[in-house]
Order: sequence, then C-alpha cells, then structure tokens
Amino acid sequence: MTFEYAGEFRTDQFSNEGRVAAPADIAVGPEGDLFILDFVNGCVWRLSHEGELKTTLELGEDTRLSRPSTLAVSRDGEVYVADYVNHAVFRFNPQNELIDCWNAADGGHVDFVGVHAVAVSPEGIVYVTKLRRSSEDSVSFFSRQGFFLGELYSGGVWPERFECPDDVAVAGDGTVCVVDRFKGLIQRFTPDGAFLGQSRLPGAYTRYRVLNVAVSSQGEVFVACPDFDQILRYGSDGTYLGSFGSKGTGPGFFDGVRSVAVAPSGLVYVIDIYNRRIQYFEPVYTSDQ
Repeated sequence: MTFEYAGEFRTDQFSNEGRVAAPADIAVGPEGDLFILDFVNGCVWRLSHEGELKTTLELGEDTRLSRPSTLAVSRDGEVYVADYVNHAVFRFNPQNELIDCWNAADGGHVDFVGVHAVAVSPEGIVYVTKLRRSSEDSVSFFSRQGFFLGELYSGGVWPERFECPDDVAVAGDGTVCVVDRFKGLIQRFTPDGAFLGQSRLPGAYTRYRVLNVAVSSQGEVFVACPDFDQILRYGSDGTYLGSFGSKGTGPGFFDGVRSVAVAPSGLVYVIDIYNRRIQYFEPVYTSDQ
C-alpha cells in the first residue's frame, strides 16, 4: 500500500482580522470532520473533510489560553486542548462550551507544568505528555474528568523516563503510541501502560524539531518529521513501511510539515505550514493486497 496526493485546501482563508492563520495541530472527529488548532488566532476550526468551514470554537478570555499546543477529539465529540504556558488541559463539549480546566491549582489534579500533547482513547482515557527539558519529562493518563490514573515509563521499566515525548496518539484498540524525539523512538503501550514494543526513527533526523504522531484505526502509525518534510509510516507491529512526501511546493510536497491525522476512511491529513495549506492523501492498494 502507498499513499497518493488526493487534494488540499488553504489555511489562510480562515484568518481572523487579517492575521495569518497558524495551524498547530489537526485531529479527526467521530463523524470525519477536521478539528484544527490555531494558536495565533486562538480558535479551533471545525471543517468538513473537504475543507469547508462549519463552526469555530473561540478560545476567548474565559478559557485563559496562552499557548495552546495540541488538541484531541473524543469518540463523543468532546475537544481537549493542551496549553503549554498555562500548564493546563481545557475540555469542551460538542457545543463548543467549556466543561473543565485541569491544572496544578485544581484539587484532585496533578502537576500539569510543561503539558504539551494530549490524546484520548475510545474508552475516554486521556493521555498527556509533559516536557520539562529534564529528567521529569513524562506521559500520564487520566479519567475524562481529569483525575490521575497512572503513568507510562519509557520501555515499560520503572523509573525509566522519557527524554522528550513530543506527542502521543491512541489506536482504535486502545494501543498508545508515544514518539520520543531525543531517544529517537516510537514506543507502544497497552491502555494501562504495559510496554508492547518500540521502533527507531531514521538516524539522520536532528532531534531539534518537534515530531507529531497519529494512528489509524488499523493501528498503522504515521509520524510527521519536519527534518525530512516527510510522513513516516510504521505497521501496528512497529515495522517500518516507508514514507511519502519531500520538501517542495507542489502537490504532495511539504515545506514545514507540522501535524498529521488519519480519518476512519483512511485519508491522511497533513498540515503543511509554510505552504499555508492542509494536504490529504489516500491509500492506494497494489494488486497483491
């Protein structure tokens, strides 16, 4: 199976008050809609799978957002936004209303200093990565109300820490995938943190640019790698399957690949930040598949 360019849509067409849109992350909702986090305009766009704007979740003063970095969408349409500067995770219902804010000041919640990425499983378990540029980098998991349930350990060995867990994603069967930039690994865990295995990233990447990960419903792992301006592919067992894309401006090329998401249909969406667009790719099966 390979992936071929299937279309694109511009991101700057959704700018507010003349400002250029700055998409930071992309996720696919339960009905196939796209949710795109814009950290400059302070909003989440909800688009059809073809790029038509449907609604906008305004991240206004009441949410106290400062630097939203990633988002996730649950099976029932709730939206979770991680805010790195405010050390918090914000939770919105499908009607774009703020339900909850988890941060270090909340009773019953743990320390969210350095929160960077968020993902939610089909069962509603929420996984959060924290980057502190120290031995305290971590991946924790919580109930949907924000109460601490446990922690993942690099290689599944306590107290082995992650060194830079840029992103986390959850497959349809609950398998959790963590991409650790400094260790150069994609690690896989069961929903409750048991280690399943790991894959190594290509040795030529520089470790200085943030990685992003997504998982298909079949468990295939996609990593957005800005060093190569490519999407790397791994099987559910961790086997490297190849890549697509390279640096450029034409269809199927990237200039600043930022984030990747996979729809239930198999379409792969990629934020191509400096080309100011989102491209999507469709799987193409060979005759022997």
